[in-house]
Amino acid sequence: MVKSLPSPKLDGLEKYFDDVDLVLTEGFKSGPMPKIEVFRRAAHAEPLCRGDDQLIALVTDTAIDLGVPAFGLNDVVQLADLIEERYSAARQSAGPRNPPRPTNNSD
Repeated sequence: MVKSLPSPKLDGLEKYFDDVDLVLTEGFKSGPMPKIEVFRRAAHAEPLCRGDDQLIALVTDTAIDLGVPAFGLNDVVQLADLIEERYSAARQSAGPRNPPRPTNNSD
């Protein structure tokens, strides 16, 4: 017997990833997180995230303009560069997630 469980919320998973800089997820199409859509014309007539203000990039096998950077299916390095540029800069400006604790040097 297979029991269908609701999908977990990203907020509930956050506690498991407090020591990482970046987490990539699949799914969560309607969530309030930045999205990169992989769109193949053979699978869908239109991109699922069209009009989503959280869409940051499109990976596709067709020419389509959604107002975000578009990459071919094999443009892995270029897509990784976009992610690194966008999110490592944001992470650096936010400062350390867990600042170092003061040490007691009274010994």
